[in-house]
Amino acid sequence: MKNISIGLKVMLPVILLAFILAGTCYSNVASMDRMMEASREISGNYAKSMSLLGDVSTSFETLEKVAYAHSVTSNEENMRRHEEEMGEICTEIDSLCADYEKYLEFNNEKEAYNSFKELYTTYLGIFEETIKQSVNNNTIQALALVNGDLATAGSEVFAKISEMRGINQDYMDMAVADSENTYKNAKKASFALFAAAAIVAVLSVLICVLGITRPILKSSKELAVIIDGIESEQGGLTKRISVKGRDEIAKMGGGINTFIQTL
Repeated sequence: MKNISIGLKVMLPVILLAFILAGTCYSNVASMDRMMEASREISGNYAKSMSLLGDVSTSFETLEKVAYAHSVTSNEENMRRHEEEMGEICTEIDSLCADYEKYLEFNNEKEAYNSFKELYTTYLGIFEETIKQSVNNNTIQALALVNGDLATAGSEVFAKISEMRGINQDYMDMAVADSENTYKNAKKASFALFAAAAIVAVLSVLICVLGITRPILKSSKELAVIIDGIESEQGGLTKRISVKGRDEIAKMGGGINTFIQTL
């Protein structure tokens, strides 16, 4: 360190500070990018929930059609085929509902889902009674249930699914908007910090150069000239170091001048 010039010793910490600030800003931007990716993942979860509800709605619509087909047919083979198909559809709906439950987060989502489950359970009860009447060849009673209680229960289930999709859409829009606003604000703050850091670094360099490095180098050169003059006996004692201001450097130059004057 003794062989390093004073200017470099003064400037090196400033330069390091500038690099540290720049690195911090870059790290903040990278962190915000990761935050944005996480927010997109959250909105993606809502999109998956929407897709699952769409699949539930489609399966439920198919279940209603099969129930109607079962109630109007008198062919036992067709009945068995419809019953197998209805069993598969009910299993598929249960599986979709189980997947959907994983994405429930807020109370109103859970309340809407629980209400849907209650309506769906009621529908299945009427559905089983309809199938029972159809199996017993009570076509008139089966059709009455299909077009009456079963249709009403089905409409309520569809309405609840639509409500759940609306809730999911609202939360998805909110999540996307919040994440984008947070990301933009944080990014602006990071760029502002980077700009401030750059300004501070430039000012620090100017202060060090103009207020420390240049006066020291000037005094050093003038002192070297005086010493050379003394060594060569060419009137070095008549020269003085330029002194400006009242800081430590000026005081040092004044002290040297006083010393030379006493010689």
